[in-house]
Amino acid sequence: MLTLIGLGPSDTRDGLSLGAWDALRAVSGPRFSRAGRHPAARWLQTRGGITFDALDDLPDAEAAALVLEAARRGEAACVVPGHPQTGDPI
Repeated sequence: MLTLIGLGPSDTRDGLSLGAWDALRAVSGPRFSRAGRHPAARWLQTRGGITFDALDDLPDAEAAALVLEAARRGEAACVVPGHPQTGDPI
């Protein structure tokens, strides 16, 4: 199962919905990030204790393959900037 989580437009945790926070904490498998430079992602890592495997520097197809393979093996999450249905090609 793959959970896509949008980080919203905010530069702090204030942009995260409670649903996004709960989903990130509940994922038992790997968490991926296409938003490593997003301020909310940095906050999640430094203050929220959430770790990610960074995909920012990978080509879109390679990043997508890693995320989908992890989801095939079990549970995985991927955070993207903004809303999970817009803006990120993977």
